[in-house]
Amino acid sequence: MDRGYESYNNFAHIARKGWNYVIRVKDLDSNGILSGLRLPSSGAFDIDVHLTLTKKQTKEVKAHPEIYKFVPSTSTFDFLDLHENLFYPISFRVVRFVLPSGAYETVITDLSAADFPPDEIKYIYNMRWGIETSFRALKYTVGLANFHAKKQESITQEIFARMIMYNFAEMMTSHVIISQMDKRHPYQVNFTVAVHVCRHFLRSRDDEPPTDVEALIRKNILPIRPIRPGQKNTRKIRSKSSVSFVYRVA
Repeated sequence: MDRGYESYNNFAHIARKGWNYVIRVKDLDSNGILSGLRLPSSGAFDIDVHLTLTKKQTKEVKAHPEIYKFVPSTSTFDFLDLHENLFYPISFRVVRFVLPSGAYETVITDLSAADFPPDEIKYIYNMRWGIETSFRALKYTVGLANFHAKKQESITQEIFARMIMYNFAEMMTSHVIISQMDKRHPYQVNFTVAVHVCRHFLRSRDDEPPTDVEALIRKNILPIRPIRPGQKNTRKIRSKSSVSFVYRVA
């Protein structure tokens, strides 16, 4: 997972399900989850962290910040209270590695160091790019950035409908073979056009002529241009509200 999911509550829930996680977090110079941990101030490292979470603020807790981590009432943690569950042990690894550009990235994981050394963690981190591009296509190309419904059941229906649309378009584009001969750049399918073609195909009636989906997708391609050194885009986070179907009603 990417930034925004780094919380002790998420770590505990994932561990209780028997899953593993690799979550990218804000780096050392931020006020994120790493700011309260005893870590090196620079460079690459791979450190095991063992903490005991608590909502009690006793002298013992204050005297040993390397052992205890106070969870304020403003932070959500579902496995602590002030009556029966006073302490919760949690362990994870903090892995910081250098990228080819010279910048550093930091992840928190519960994968073992013996099976997943830092180079393997770095490879897993690199695999996330395909997930990021899929989320971008789901949100903006397929239209999952906005919901028309307000009820939870209807929103769930919209999500599944768009995911089915996305999977169908991905399945169709995966069968399209693009000739790369006599072209300056390598080319790829224009996924935006492919989604529109697939949507038209699914909406077509029996009395309409059949649509050659793969042929139409093959006609709409885009060049794959290399990423310029140092090129990056800042993530824009904005709250979303429902978009009513009757917004044009006078």
